[in-house]
Amino acid sequence: MSTEKLLIDTDGSFGRRPAHVPFAWLFQLVTAILSVITIVLVVHGGTRLATQDRELSTLKTVVSDYQKEVLAMKAHQEARKDAEVTFLRERVVALEAKLTSSTSANGDINLQAELGDQVDPSVTETTDGGATWRPGAVHHQRAKRAASSVTFPAGACLQGPPGIPGRDGRDGLPGRDCPCGAKAPLTCPGGYVQFRDKCYQFSTTQKQYNDAKAVCLASGGHLAVAKDEATDNFLVNEIRKRGNPETWMGMSDQVQEGLWVWEDGTVLTGWSNWLPGNPSSTGEDCAEWKNVYDYKWNDDECFHTQYFVCEVDAS
Repeated sequence: MSTEKLLIDTDGSFGRRPAHVPFAWLFQLVTAILSVITIVLVVHGGTRLATQDRELSTLKTVVSDYQKEVLAMKAHQEARKDAEVTFLRERVVALEAKLTSSTSANGDINLQAELGDQVDPSVTETTDGGATWRPGAVHHQRAKRAASSVTFPAGACLQGPPGIPGRDGRDGLPGRDCPCGAKAPLTCPGGYVQFRDKCYQFSTTQKQYNDAKAVCLASGGHLAVAKDEATDNFLVNEIRKRGNPETWMGMSDQVQEGLWVWEDGTVLTGWSNWLPGNPSSTGEDCAEWKNVYDYKWNDDECFHTQYFVCEVDAS
């Protein structure tokens, strides 16, 4: 059924307008809105309470930890006090023992006063032989010795606390600058040729590889190694000058076939100057410079006798 009513307009024509909404429906709408708001507030309040509970729990944990730390500190202080008291008691006992032994040995009463004779309580002071007597609480008198007569055996006194640290001393005088001269140039032993920081000696006799190796070791070095092109070119030029046809260098694979190792203990890596196709044979384990190959590196049998180059550090 339509919710509109048929009305007569001011001009006499018929028209329709919306009917009024019943009051009960409006009340239900307001009630629903309030219910939703209430639910939202309850949920928000519950979340806030949960957050506060977590914060309170964390705070309780912090307070508990702090209380434990305080108790631990108190226990530590009490233990320290007990240790100090025990130490002082032991020192006092030791002091009394030393005083007693000193009194027995020297006949000196030291700190222990002697009992005097009974006197009339009305007597306030009596002098006899230079000693002063006074009435005691039980009508006894004790001999009063001058402070200067009280003696302590060596080591009987307790050690006092350390004194206040002294002030820092004055700064020392500034040192003088040391005149530094130019670094002395590196030199080589006689009979050696220098290149960079190395010295090389070119043999005038021919030996097998291992014999040549032994000669170089005896001179404090090893067979020459040519790990870079510049060093290799220098050594080849020196060999050319001397007209040596075949010359051992310090490299072989005698320990492990195919693993070429320099005589300084390093493995051959990076740059090399092998003759194409070399190293080529399993029976040729020692490296050489060979003139017929334009002094390219060649592997050869180690028992061949030929020239060699020794290397030592310049100094």
